[in-house]
Amino acid sequence: MALGTDYNILMIARLRDEAREGKSPRDAAAEAVRHAGPTIAAAGLILAGSFATFMLGGNALIVSMGFALSFGIFVAAFVMAMFFTPALTALIGHKAWWPGHGDETAEEKAARTH
Repeated sequence: MALGTDYNILMIARLRDEAREGKSPRDAAAEAVRHAGPTIAAAGLILAGSFATFMLGGNALIVSMGFALSFGIFVAAFVMAMFFTPALTALIGHKAWWPGHGDETAEEKAARTH
């Protein structure tokens, strides 16, 4: 689980950077996937492939561990980080950054305080 968390951290950081530039939540999600997606995909494939080599071992425990680890990394990278996280952030909108982590532009902050 900890291995797949890095991919979500990368995606969330990119989502917040795009939101800070003033993009709408949907546009920020699209840009984040466009820019961070290839990096996450490459890292996920490399890591899943590394653990998949365990499946070449003759021991049933090692083979099943290799499958479980590589499948888990694949799901974490491609389903969670590249699909679920940006989609959920786009649906929630600015509330995803509660209690206020600076995704608003200066104009939005000024309008909110007045």
